[in-house]
Amino acid sequence: MTGRTCMSKRSISGNRRIILAAGISALALTASFNPALAQTTTPSPEDEAPQSNTATSLDEIVVTAQRRSERIQDVPAAISAFGSEQLENAGVVNTRDLATVTPSLSFTLNSYAPQAAIRGIGTRGVNPGDEQVVPIYLDGVYQPFVVGALFELSNIERIEVLRGPQGTLLGRNATGGAINIITETPRPGFRGKAAVGYGSYNERSANLYLNGGSERVAGSLGVDYIADDGYVYDVTNDRDFGSIDSLTIRGKLQFTPDDLTTITLAATYADRYDDSSIANFALNGNSVARQGRPTLSYETCCYRSSQDPGFSPRLSTEQKGASLTVVRDFPAFTLTSISGYQENRLSYDADIDMTPAVAFNLKSDQFDTSFNQELFAASAGDTAFKWVVGAFYFDNNAGQDPRNLNGGLIFTDTNTRAWALYAQGSYDLTEALTFTVGGRYSHDTKDATAHNGPRTQVLPFVEKSWDSFNPSASIDYAVNDRTKVYLRYATAFKSGVFNATGFAATPVDPEQVKSWEIGVKADPLPWLRTNVAAFTTDYQDIQIFARSPDPANASVILQNAASAKITGIEGDVTLRPVPALNIVLSAALLDAKYDSFPLAQSFVARPGGGNTAVIIDASGNRMTRVPETTASASVDYTFAALSGDVNVSGNIYYNGGYSWGVDDRIVQDAYTTVNGQISWSTPDGRYKIAVWGQNLTDSDHLSTVSSSVIGDQGAYSRPRTFGVRLSSRF
Repeated sequence: MTGRTCMSKRSISGNRRIILAAGISALALTASFNPALAQTTTPSPEDEAPQSNTATSLDEIVVTAQRRSERIQDVPAAISAFGSEQLENAGVVNTRDLATVTPSLSFTLNSYAPQAAIRGIGTRGVNPGDEQVVPIYLDGVYQPFVVGALFELSNIERIEVLRGPQGTLLGRNATGGAINIITETPRPGFRGKAAVGYGSYNERSANLYLNGGSERVAGSLGVDYIADDGYVYDVTNDRDFGSIDSLTIRGKLQFTPDDLTTITLAATYADRYDDSSIANFALNGNSVARQGRPTLSYETCCYRSSQDPGFSPRLSTEQKGASLTVVRDFPAFTLTSISGYQENRLSYDADIDMTPAVAFNLKSDQFDTSFNQELFAASAGDTAFKWVVGAFYFDNNAGQDPRNLNGGLIFTDTNTRAWALYAQGSYDLTEALTFTVGGRYSHDTKDATAHNGPRTQVLPFVEKSWDSFNPSASIDYAVNDRTKVYLRYATAFKSGVFNATGFAATPVDPEQVKSWEIGVKADPLPWLRTNVAAFTTDYQDIQIFARSPDPANASVILQNAASAKITGIEGDVTLRPVPALNIVLSAALLDAKYDSFPLAQSFVARPGGGNTAVIIDASGNRMTRVPETTASASVDYTFAALSGDVNVSGNIYYNGGYSWGVDDRIVQDAYTTVNGQISWSTPDGRYKIAVWGQNLTDSDHLSTVSSSVIGDQGAYSRPRTFGVRLSSRF
């Protein structure tokens, strides 16, 4: 958005796009350099204190994207990986911030749910029983709760973002990609870290991490707390809201009964209150509450809102989880079992007419309980043939009780039972050429029961099953010991779903994605790493709201109403030109358009307030919430000063803008955000003080937009904030 206006058309310079595309393509040319590559080892978390490193060689990054530990440069797929210190220095404090450091990843909010998208494919549904198309795995455990995708990134060992369909090994609904979060592992000996902080809007934060144990038994406990008073002013009730109050507790207990077996028991509790997404206002004053109230006064822009008198909007989630991971090494393979159980709840109260008039309020209580079990075996050793075989089971019960405070009631309950079998094998045809093929067979059964009106009025029970086989294949060639090129074909599917807020629980068939990707991974110099990938994706049977194709039924329902074609190019560069200076650059260009969307729902503003729903042919239009251009740059420099070590770090993120709807009626203009931090630590790294700033450009871009017959509502992301943090390691 520009100049704190609430709506305008986007104009993206063609020259800018050409220059950026040329810049990304030029990264591949670095593969022709010849100096030998020097490799280093990534430090363990306990060694992350500032060090007097005089080497310029880049650290070797190890990931587990293919169910085994591998160098990221050896994996024939597009992956971004980040350590905890790198995330902190870039100003990444929660999962939504990952978009500022990851090419082709974006995060927006839909009503109350954070929605990730990778390469234009993102989650749209927020109903119980629906699932993310960019699934999050926490220590290998699948996280199905859509609303629970936003949480603080404390005590993290590393994060892996897998871009593109992951239908074989991480196959549950991973049509866009997947995010793999690995928390710190308990280790022998006692150690810990603690931090406290204070910032803008009375932000208070505290973090504690303790680790202790022996070679055979070790445990860890992490506690993270953050709260503030909110950054939006409610004019009606003379108060601030849009606040956060979040507590996260994670514990791990690891047993090593012998040298071949590791057993890890983990538990998580998270209680998060965050009403920033419902700190809304009427975009351009468009609210149906104006009908019959020509003198009604209310806020129409930015960081001010008009809520009902005495009404307290709220959005809170409670998440509980436990997992058991058992790893056993055998001579020929490693066997891994991951069991996970989760209970999640959401409470939501919002004024959706965005005015002081007591017209339309909405309350929704959701629950989501799940169990998943995965068992897989991966071949051991550096052999010519490497393989992975596995099985996955998932059981989920979810529902909601959305009560319109003005009278309406819809209650739904959905159950999912799913299982899958998968396998992948890689064979070294020569020392330089490797062929990989894999596949996953999935079977899902879902049922739903809906109540419309009194709970005694129960609509018919509906059950539906779906099957899908999703193959994948790749071939990669090592040009030399520093450069690899690859070609990858991948498919994935998103499970079918029920329209959980309709008057009938109608089933909607799965989405299907097929993608081709060609990439280059190169370490041309000891201090330089470049990765470039170009891709094209066919996106079929998109689950989206549209008018029924039945001429006798003019209602708008969730259905498989659209298909899309997505092409793009993305790249990242990592440099360490001098000791203690790290630079990471990334960029992405996306062309994402609907191939076919003939019965799309759009809205036209009514003169007296509110919207009228209309049907348009959106075929050929850009996909919603997909920026054409994104770019980021992160810099991290450490030097000796003031009898200690000073670190200066920051991140610049550019988003070229996107449309919030299929008709380009409400458009987010291009924007840039800057995060920065300056810290001083003692020579041994034991104590540190840091001063940080978020959104230093004070960009006023929208974090969420929702349109309906009631009107257009939006909420802004947080403005410029500052703070200080004190931390200690022991």
